[in-house]
Amino acid sequence: MAPSIGFDPERIKDKAKKDLLYLLEGIRGKKNVVLEQSLAGPLNLIVTFPTLQDYGTDKVFFLENDNADVSQRNVVFIARGENAKQAQLIADLLSLELDESFADLYLRSDPTPTYLMARALMLVQQKHGLFPRITGKGDNAKKLADLLARMRQELIAGEDTNGNSRGGLTHSATTENLIIIDREIDYATPLLTQLTYEGLVDEIVGIKNNRADVDTAIVGAAPQAAATSTKPAAPASAPTKKRNILLDSSDKLYAQLRDTNFAIVGGLLNKVARRLQTDYDSRHTTKTTPELAEFVKKLPAYQAEQQSLKVHTGLAEDIMKHTRTEQFSRILEVQQNLAAGADPSTQHNTIEELISRDTPLTEVLRLLCLESCISGGIKPRELENFKRMILQAYGYQHLLTLNALEKLQLLLSRTSPLAVMIPMTGATSNTGTKTNYTYLRKALRLIVDEVNEHDPNDIAYKQYVTSIIRSGNANNIVLNGGGASTGWFGFEDAVKHVRGQTFDELQKGEDKAAKARALLSGSGEKKTVFVVFLGGITFTEVAALRFIAKKEEGQSCSISANARANTNRSESARNSMTSSSTDHDDKLSSLSSLSSKATSPTDFGSAPKEEARSAKRRTYNVRPKVSIPADLIPSEYARQCISAGESSRLNPYALHPEEHSLLRRHINYQQVTTYLNIRNGILRLWVRNPLIGVMLDEAVGCAKDARWFDIANVCYEWLVRRGYINYGCLENLNGSKKSKRGRPGKRKRKTVVVIGAGMSGLGCARQLEGLFAQYEDVFLEKGEDAPQVIMLEGRDRVGGRVYSRGFQSKPKSTTLLPGSRYTAEMGGMIITGFDRGNPLNIIVRGQLALPYHALKPDTTIYDATGMPVDAERDQHAEQLFNYILDRVSEYKFNIPIPSTAEGDKDLLDAGRELSGGDGFKSILELEEGAAAAPDTASAVPQTQQMQMVPVSSDRLTGRAHLEPGVPAVHTAAFRAQEIGWKLRPGIGIEQDLDLEAAVRSQYATLGSVVDEAIRQFSRIVDFAPLDLRLINWHVANLEYSNATTCNTLSLGGWDLDAGNEWEGKHTMVTGGYQQPLTVRRRSNVKRIAYSTDQANSRSIIECENGEVIEADYVVSSVPLGVLKKQTIQFEPPLPDFKLGAIQRIGFGILNKVVLIYEEPFWDQGRDIFGTLRDPVNRFSVDQTEYMQHRGRFFQWFNCTKTSGVPALLALMAGDAAFYTEKTSDTELVEEATKVLKSVFGFQIPQPKESLVTRWGHDSFAYGSYSYTGAKFQPDDYEEMAKPIGNLFFAGEHTCGTHPATVHGAYISGLRAASEVLDAMIGPIEIPEPLIQPKESKRKSETALTQLDPRQERLNAYEFDVWNHIYTILGDRPYKPLNNYANPYRIYSKEKWEEAKRKCDQGRRPGKGKPISNEVKKMVTKMWTDASETEKKPYNDTATAQKQAYAAALAEYNEKSAIWDKDALNVRAEYEKTNPSVPGLGELPDSPSRRDRKAKRVSGYAENDGSGSEMEI
Repeated sequence: MAPSIGFDPERIKDKAKKDLLYLLEGIRGKKNVVLEQSLAGPLNLIVTFPTLQDYGTDKVFFLENDNADVSQRNVVFIARGENAKQAQLIADLLSLELDESFADLYLRSDPTPTYLMARALMLVQQKHGLFPRITGKGDNAKKLADLLARMRQELIAGEDTNGNSRGGLTHSATTENLIIIDREIDYATPLLTQLTYEGLVDEIVGIKNNRADVDTAIVGAAPQAAATSTKPAAPASAPTKKRNILLDSSDKLYAQLRDTNFAIVGGLLNKVARRLQTDYDSRHTTKTTPELAEFVKKLPAYQAEQQSLKVHTGLAEDIMKHTRTEQFSRILEVQQNLAAGADPSTQHNTIEELISRDTPLTEVLRLLCLESCISGGIKPRELENFKRMILQAYGYQHLLTLNALEKLQLLLSRTSPLAVMIPMTGATSNTGTKTNYTYLRKALRLIVDEVNEHDPNDIAYKQYVTSIIRSGNANNIVLNGGGASTGWFGFEDAVKHVRGQTFDELQKGEDKAAKARALLSGSGEKKTVFVVFLGGITFTEVAALRFIAKKEEGQSCSISANARANTNRSESARNSMTSSSTDHDDKLSSLSSLSSKATSPTDFGSAPKEEARSAKRRTYNVRPKVSIPADLIPSEYARQCISAGESSRLNPYALHPEEHSLLRRHINYQQVTTYLNIRNGILRLWVRNPLIGVMLDEAVGCAKDARWFDIANVCYEWLVRRGYINYGCLENLNGSKKSKRGRPGKRKRKTVVVIGAGMSGLGCARQLEGLFAQYEDVFLEKGEDAPQVIMLEGRDRVGGRVYSRGFQSKPKSTTLLPGSRYTAEMGGMIITGFDRGNPLNIIVRGQLALPYHALKPDTTIYDATGMPVDAERDQHAEQLFNYILDRVSEYKFNIPIPSTAEGDKDLLDAGRELSGGDGFKSILELEEGAAAAPDTASAVPQTQQMQMVPVSSDRLTGRAHLEPGVPAVHTAAFRAQEIGWKLRPGIGIEQDLDLEAAVRSQYATLGSVVDEAIRQFSRIVDFAPLDLRLINWHVANLEYSNATTCNTLSLGGWDLDAGNEWEGKHTMVTGGYQQPLTVRRRSNVKRIAYSTDQANSRSIIECENGEVIEADYVVSSVPLGVLKKQTIQFEPPLPDFKLGAIQRIGFGILNKVVLIYEEPFWDQGRDIFGTLRDPVNRFSVDQTEYMQHRGRFFQWFNCTKTSGVPALLALMAGDAAFYTEKTSDTELVEEATKVLKSVFGFQIPQPKESLVTRWGHDSFAYGSYSYTGAKFQPDDYEEMAKPIGNLFFAGEHTCGTHPATVHGAYISGLRAASEVLDAMIGPIEIPEPLIQPKESKRKSETALTQLDPRQERLNAYEFDVWNHIYTILGDRPYKPLNNYANPYRIYSKEKWEEAKRKCDQGRRPGKGKPISNEVKKMVTKMWTDASETEKKPYNDTATAQKQAYAAALAEYNEKSAIWDKDALNVRAEYEKTNPSVPGLGELPDSPSRRDRKAKRVSGYAENDGSGSEMEI
């Protein structure tokens, strides 16, 4: 048995050369070769054209050029086949050169590259023996390993038809192991700019097959001798200014430079130049003939090295020009900030600027994809903005580019499920769909700040994936000193945070053969580690792997890849719930755009709770910062906390009004930021996994200093009590574990009765049970057991007005999950957005994981004739209706802004806080001082109210979409003309609406004023009946959202909840709602005897079935309609303030007609469509005639996807809802069918089943939901929510921020539960002082900022040097100012005043001057409407400015290069004549050096354990 031969790529190269020449030799005579163009480069690596000529080759042609010459009798075609094994060969790198491998694997899901790589590796095993160990990471890597195992089994079974020997069945004695890396585990690395010399050459010039085409102006013309030596022949072409440069290890200088950081390339080239000059100068010292002969012998090598030096000096200078550009610097800065974990939003201005500067699209996309990969996607709004800018700047053909990047998961929105699904610590599976760079950045030291480029000792600064390899296997190579590698041992946690499967497999061979081979091979031979990259590899990664190989003398590293990656060319248990409860954001969630607007500023009413009472200080068995992940940088942790606040109905940058009332006596404005950091951190714990309640020690661990433990405890208790955390469907937190045997006899137990099992009642009861369990210790200390909760419901079902009614019909096939019910929603059915605080997000997605369907708002409106309405005409009608609502909004109530206090937004975004906050006046003291001195400037920060104006209508819910702006600034005629309406003859733009008389009427309602506005508009524009039908369709949609006609809505409060809407898509739960709680059903309450005094007074509840229940506290969640009907007798009667609110708040009716069919005949791609209804007189233009019919079957929902059967649901709104109450099912179904036939044709079938709601006749509701009645007062919802003694109230009619909604009902239940608990155990106790003073003072700033004496000397010397340089040379040339020429910007500057004058046109009196935002919109409209001829001068001006700047920049570069060169000479001369001499204070043992302290500023999560505050 011969000794095993070690792996050597040169042998592969020699064998390939021999095989090719053998084939050519077999064809006698002259021959032409027709070559596939992609093979020219790899072929040139193994054979030169003169060698081919020696074997009879006359000419070489490219197959793609269609110009093959058949002058020779023999024509040889060389092309790739499906099993092509042609590879690029370097000393330590083999590449299959499959240029499309990345797209094949990840875009087209084509496994061919994996198969070809497996074939290549199998050939290596057959030649050199089995890889003893195969280790890898990634799904495709695992597929490759499995394919290798299968091929081996086929070989053993004799299925290899090539007749290869079975030498691959024994272990290799020269191969250590095989490491397989799937490219998709780390997309970030190829997106980063390569900073090695070879990498930058590839980035700027481009390297293909070890060659680069470089301009001869940079590297000079090719030497004459090389003109016909190495380059293979190609079709004749015109002379070119490009020179083809060979870049491989045969060039010794290139081999020395290729893997070095570009920062030191200049120094290395200077050293080589000086050495060559010294060698050349040695010829003058030769004295003897042998010495001269020796020099002549070396001369060709000197000349070759001189030529190489010239080439690389030229390349380096050209690269340096590129790297010194501002564009390169900005791109590199953004990349480094993103890689270091900076807040991505801080980089967006730079990216937008790069787009405006016409930066190459690939560079822009690299930055966006890098952010997406590292940060778990891009915020939805910002991503859409970037996409829009890219399409407008680079062309709409790049829609396909963006789509491909999304498919590759390179460019994702945080709302995408793929963007948030990352491997998490503690997960049972070792796979994930995204790589968690945030964790890996710290765990593997991916970012190294202090690097010695001349002699680096770590590869992490190069880029990401090589550090992953280092931590997994290659590092084991170094540690084990040539012994057997240990796979992923020691790095199990790290690899769990990397995308894809992890595997580590041992291959078993024939032991005897393996031992014999090892014996013959000897023990001193270097072993080889194969590192295989599937999907491509960058030159920087190759450099990093070479670095590892050099560090380990006993082993070599062989790198294999499908292709080279170049992105510039087209080629814990708490963490486990992240993806299920959120749609966007980071690994956390949702939490997309940051905003200082509270989504629910007054969740629990505007009246603050009573001041908290003082309490004893408690002790905590917890360390500071224990709940702050050590692997997150402060800005990333802060981003997650801010997002958690926004998704919890709280403003993350300001105190809730109740927090303000609770804390204003105890903290000052400087300490608000620290409190908000703690509060947002607690919310982060909850949002990340709402299946697990947040415990007190976890909450306290969000404080970074023990001084803040008490305020963290207060914050935690407030969040728990008010239902911001630990709510919904989770297991009750265990209260006391004390045994009841400690007290003899039976303890007292209070009872809470919740009346009504709707959403508010169920939410209240569930929350009370959770609160009682958590506060069980408090009740035990009072000698009581935790109270019991009893629920009473008059119906024989639960859910109240959330009612999923089952069908009798069953579908032939269904898309619902097994076990789902086939139902239609008779009541509340739409979840109006999951994002920015909707508590149903936590329950539906985070806890119950209910399936749901996201509704598409695209609507087609059909006229009564069945024809679709023109979209532009519909848009004109909608915009006119929104203008009317805008005008009516001037008469809304002015709601006072509740008092609050804001934190420092910049510090909160950075995860930091102010230090030295002690000693300032409290918030209360400042507020009282400001109130006592009204004429002086207030020291209290004030929050300005943002004006919100209607801009569009939500067709799914009927609510108006609002945006910041100035309301109703233009006259009605001007606005109508601007929209696109044609004014009547003789009407000028000054014509306006006069609504004062309608508003002053004692019967004024929203409907009466809107009708008057429409009537007045009919005198300004010529309305056709179709226009009025369209406008009234939008009126009906508004009536749908309020469950009543507009003529009964309050003029001042019709949109009282405006600005509190959630964000995100509207959804419907599929399969209906189900509720497992135990409830006493059919217990219809007829009498409640309550006590107006809470102290030790019990209530009596009587039911119609004779049941009598005694309760200590009663929560009434009965609908407002039941209270209006007075079917429940209250003793004593309800007070006047409550009865007044009950009377003034309206309770409307919305009904539905559901039709079930055998097969759908409507468009399944749409979720809704609308139908216009005629008045009695179809051609009428009288607005009063449209009210009766406009809401009848005006909107249809396609419920097939949510109900499981083909079903349509029609809405009956406004007057139509009341019409439904008194009309039979048969008549309604006939009318509905008639409407559908007008749209879809008379061939549609009759429904096989139908359902009709009549909520007005429901004795347990008497209506659908509340609205603001004509006599409504701004505080009526708060009055409804106020408790009376031991009687509390819940329901959507008690939630002023979200009335008439399911989530509003649930929020009211949480509030009522909180009020009951406060009544039982008292308010939150606050120790005084709440924040304990610091124990010691900090050192002075002067001591911390003292400079090193050596640094002081060097700074002074540097100052003198530059003064001398400026004295000799003058100032360095100034870089020309880039005006960022943009035709729109030039147009905007020129037309600004004209746009301003246009904004003044039609402006209503008293609206002031146009604000800048108005003028910007007008300029944009003018530019959009301008013709190409009008735009041409501005385009030409911008082009001329760009050319002028380019010329000025070229001149600047030339002059500055000369100045820099002269400055270096002047510096050298000065340093030679005036050296800097160290002083005595710089000795190593001098006191100044021994006692110096380095000042370091750290973040919220990065401080040491001292608990001290950060210095700023």
